[in-house]
Amino acid sequence: MEIVEKSYDFRRALTPRKRTDFLVFHHVGQMPSETVNGDVVHRWHRNRQTSSGTYWNGIGYNALILEDGTIEEGRPFDMQGAHTPGVNSVSFGVLVVGNFDEGPPKEIQVKKAIEFGRYVVEELYPGIKRIGGHGDFASSACPGEHFPLQEIKNNIRKEEEKVTEQNLSWQQEQVINQIEKLADLGYLNDPDMHKEAAKDVNDGRKVRDYVLISLIARLAERIEELC
Repeated sequence: MEIVEKSYDFRRALTPRKRTDFLVFHHVGQMPSETVNGDVVHRWHRNRQTSSGTYWNGIGYNALILEDGTIEEGRPFDMQGAHTPGVNSVSFGVLVVGNFDEGPPKEIQVKKAIEFGRYVVEELYPGIKRIGGHGDFASSACPGEHFPLQEIKNNIRKEEEKVTEQNLSWQQEQVINQIEKLADLGYLNDPDMHKEAAKDVNDGRKVRDYVLISLIARLAERIEELC
């Protein structure tokens, strides 16, 4: 598979991704008049500011599939992206160039999305648990109503693998991600127990409440240890 190598000038050092659980597809949305490629997206992202005035670091996607089917590198494959809040630290983001609210991607783009997706889940990160669109992991309409996500997923995963793919809500996935961060900081004694509880509870608010109560209990223990 041909992947165009790219090198971008980021504003700040990038953070390596410790693991890769999700493959996330995106679209551009409202298309500009200029031809969109990795350099253009990098310029957009690098020149964008947060509400506090901080500039974005640079291109947030790990790879792009252009309108002619060309696959380009984005942010280095092994680095955390900036494309899906809540799961950036554990996901690989792919931008398919186009506005799929208005119509479907080109046939060559769908073909390349399947080929590249297989490469990601079979060769780069065989431990990936779930393939989805931006809207499967966060409150978003991306990658658009005409994006053939199910077709792409069905062709990336082998038939026997589909049944093992986890079907968690994006709220549950966000909570599980936060549980792991808290565990890394030493604030949770039994992170595996909390993650299993998060998977079993369907209501996102109940999951968050459960973890909050557990965290408060742990903090109370730490305070008692210090007194």
